[in-house]
Amino acid sequence: MIRQAGFYISPAIPDEEPRCVTLKDVQVEVEIKDVAAHTTLIQQYKNMEQNAVEVVYCFPLEESAAVCGFEIETDGRTIKGVAEEREKAFKIYDKAIQDGDAAYLLDQEAQDILIISVGNIKHGQEVTVRIFYVSELPVVDGVIRLQIPTTVSPRYVPATEDPVKADRITPPYTTGVPYKFGINVRILSKQVIEITSPSHAINVSHKGSYTIVTLAEGHTNLDRDFIAEIATAQSEEPVCIIAAHENGQKAALVRFYPSFDNFAEKFDIKSEVIFVLDCSGSMEGSSIRKATEARKRMRIFTFGIGYGASHHLTKGVARATGGVCEMIQPGEKIQPKVLRQFARLNQPFISNIKLEFTGADVELPAEYPPLFEGDSYTVMVKVNDAKLIK
Repeated sequence: MIRQAGFYISPAIPDEEPRCVTLKDVQVEVEIKDVAAHTTLIQQYKNMEQNAVEVVYCFPLEESAAVCGFEIETDGRTIKGVAEEREKAFKIYDKAIQDGDAAYLLDQEAQDILIISVGNIKHGQEVTVRIFYVSELPVVDGVIRLQIPTTVSPRYVPATEDPVKADRITPPYTTGVPYKFGINVRILSKQVIEITSPSHAINVSHKGSYTIVTLAEGHTNLDRDFIAEIATAQSEEPVCIIAAHENGQKAALVRFYPSFDNFAEKFDIKSEVIFVLDCSGSMEGSSIRKATEARKRMRIFTFGIGYGASHHLTKGVARATGGVCEMIQPGEKIQPKVLRQFARLNQPFISNIKLEFTGADVELPAEYPPLFEGDSYTVMVKVNDAKLIK
């Protein structure tokens, strides 16, 4: 069973079913440049209760995404969120609620779950919530994959877990809601060959340098992730994209296709493959720490099957051990993904990766992702001084 995202009013009577604050509309806007995506989630709510309410919203997030903005629009005002230390933020929020003021709090309770608390929504008041986040999209064989999560699956909660945290990551759920969502994807590229979606019927159009993707029906139910696969004219030439912040700071996305000239054939690789199937979700949390401890002994290649699979678990375990995760959704072909995984696990583990830049002073990441022949390799760096980069 899956939970659909939304605002819920906690019941005053034990065992009473939670009431959902009316969600009028959900819109997702995505802009893609190469493998970098900037996503805006827009949700409009209206309090139909007779009294002012405090509501909590559980929002699924792609596990590798980074939230970069939070806005609330209500009563003709736009309120922008600012980052604070977690405990301080909760104190500020609680005091505002006690004083009878409106308050809004965005908290990352888990790697792939955000909790939004909105306090003192008056009767009839409308609230528009905007969350902005950026992410790196995976690309395999020239196909870029965009996946927008819309549901939160039930989480395994150990008996020793803090009950407050357990309630926050396991919120009330409903199997049917009256609202739907729309999506608008803008792809800035002249290399797009074809765009398909295994999850939804879509329309594809062109406007200037952009390729536009929308839902064929305009809106649809929030009952499964939205997936778009963008096939491009594959080129093995390196790509470097520079972005500048309004404060003058710069960052670079560097992507290339490593070629080892039959490097793997020089090694006599004898792999022992063990298949492990987890159906319970009980591996959440401590499993990634245990996988990190086992890194010297094994690499773990994972599959996340179905819309309810935890991206944080499957991708986190693979990342911690130098493996790779493949996500498989209903309607997708399994064979190509399985064959790719076997091709990777038959390659030697490459460590001590180093990157050098000429003509630029950059800050490189502390750790690099695993390197496999045939896969696109992407690194993000901060540019301090770029004499040759403008």
